[in-house]
Amino acid sequence: MNPQPVLVGWIDSTLLDSGGWVDAADIPGWLDPAAMRHESVGYLVGETDQAIALAGSRNSGDRLAGVMTIPKVAIVDGPTRLVVEGLKPPLQEPLGEQRAHRQPDAEGSS
Repeated sequence: MNPQPVLVGWIDSTLLDSGGWVDAADIPGWLDPAAMRHESVGYLVGETDQAIALAGSRNSGDRLAGVMTIPKVAIVDGPTRLVVEGLKPPLQEPLGEQRAHRQPDAEGSS
């Protein structure tokens, strides 16, 4: 697996509940799409016709952390690759040596 870092612009839903009563006059401000827009940077680790999956972190193996799915209907920009073709993939040590360290899994084995 060699996931590439990407930038994705997307629109999220907003909860209009402040924990109490809400003034009806405040609702139009919450309907502004700019208030719902997010940008996420991560490794593109999965994609279907309906969604993409971004991982916030990865190690030298196929271990991922902070994986988030974004429905494609919510994507307004991207995913835009953040690397130039021909660059060496991340997690390469100088002189081409691979990192020996592996993160243990949830049960503590590596």
